[in-house]
Order: sequence, then structure tokens, then C-alpha cells
Amino acid sequence: MLRITKVTAGKPQVVAKKRVAAYARVSEDTEILLHALLAEQANLMKEIDVIEESITNIIRENARVVQSQEDYIQKEAALRTLFAEKQTRYQELNTAIREKNNTRGFLENLIKEICGLDGHQTEFREELWGGLVDHVLAGSDKKYTVVFRAA
Repeated sequence: MLRITKVTAGKPQVVAKKRVAAYARVSEDTEILLHALLAEQANLMKEIDVIEESITNIIRENARVVQSQEDYIQKEAALRTLFAEKQTRYQELNTAIREKNNTRGFLENLIKEICGLDGHQTEFREELWGGLVDHVLAGSDKKYTVVFRAA
């Protein structure tokens, strides 16, 4: 376990508060983007449902009505291609939404951790320091100096 014997920074608490404000702005941006992605996903699901219904309808029509099989095959192929494109985009949105939810959760937890600080931190807590520390210098006297990221 790493023991911090000396912390050097201009004003660690001011840096931490500025960092919290920056994380809060990123969290708000993430939330706005997440809502946009969810709206796009809902619209896409409606489009997919319409395409599925269209495919079903042309298959039923082909079974009931005599028609040019070349036209039918072209229509069905076009709909299936469109369906595949929409499904691919739907999967991309699922991935993006999952990533944004993970980011939002991380930022919310980090902000809670930082806001819950009072006084000086004397022990190493990876979940907190990872977002604040730029680098740690190890001296030849086995002492460490923590350098915070610029706000």
C-alpha cells in the first residue's frame, strides 16, 4: 500500500472543488447526450417495427396475389437491407447508451466522494485520487510527492 507522507499542491481543496465543478459539467453534458440517444433509439424502434410490418405484408401479399417475382424480390431485399441498417444503428445506440450510463455513474460517484471530503486526506484512496492526481514522484529518501492535475 502506498503511504503519502507529503502532499504538495497550491491548494488541494480548491483544486478538488474546481475538479468537482468540471466533473459536474461533464455529467450534465453526458445526461443531455444520453437523453438524445434514448430519443433516437425510441424513434428507431418505431421505424424498425414499421419495416418489420412491411416485410410481413409483402410476404403475405406475395402468397395471396399473383405478381412479378422480380419486383417482389427487389422490394423484399430493399426492406431487409433497410432493416439490417436500422438494426445496426440500434445496436450502436445500445452500446453508446451503456457507455454513457457507465460514465454518468462513475462521475456521480466521484462527485459524491469529493464532496464528502472534509479536512486533509492522509491515506491513499484509489477511487478518489485517480481523478485528481497528475503524477506521484518517488524520492530517493523513500518519500512520495503527489502532484495534482491543473484545474
